[in-house]
Amino acid sequence: MQHPEAIVLAIVSAGTGLAAVIDLRTRRIPNALTGALAVIGIGIAATKLGPVGLGGALLGCALGLAFILPGHLFGATGAGDVKLFAAAGALLGPATTVQAFLYTA
Repeated sequence: MQHPEAIVLAIVSAGTGLAAVIDLRTRRIPNALTGALAVIGIGIAATKLGPVGLGGALLGCALGLAFILPGHLFGATGAGDVKLFAAAGALLGPATTVQAFLYTA
């Protein structure tokens, strides 16, 4: 059996990689993709199959939203970027979401 962290990392990598390819081609990130990633993250947490619990997934999602939303309000990022980082936060949990934001900032 694989480690939960490796599975989550694979999902985040595949989802954000796909989002990057689509965004470069169309200048949009589909809501279906960001929504699916968020649902998967919350589902993994709710079933206790991942490294964070349900509360951590929800907090990670909220932090992802809070970190990127100001950039969108000032015109620096698109709404898809905000939703994508919030969805990634649901998979990563609060601590790793903070680290991811610091690395990308």
